[in-house]
Amino acid sequence: MMLRALPVKNPGQLVAFNHSQRFSYPCTRICATEHGALGLLCRFTIPASMSADGQTERISAELVSGNYFQVLGVNALIGRTLMPDDTRVPGAQPVVVLSNGFWKRRFGSDPGIVGKTIRVDGIR
Repeated sequence: MMLRALPVKNPGQLVAFNHSQRFSYPCTRICATEHGALGLLCRFTIPASMSADGQTERISAELVSGNYFQVLGVNALIGRTLMPDDTRVPGAQPVVVLSNGFWKRRFGSDPGIVGKTIRVDGIR
């Protein structure tokens, strides 16, 4: 049951597939490229350790496809979101996008966080 629409571009057009409905990577690429009306994105929640400014904490993180924010039509408040090339180019510089709530809680809404080094599970 949804109490309110999600704050995304077309919330009525979202469809979710749970982890028991598996799709191969080639299938998802075909859907994403040949069926432009079907904006396919991927997300996977993981437990992680995040280190910044000399402090480490356990967090719940999401690994998402490079088109995640583009498909949802969501922009960053500051900085930028992921772009398809962030996950398409092998060895590309890792990018972290913080949720608004986490940014407020952990970094006190400091806009200076953009461009700083954050380690997630030891990767920076």
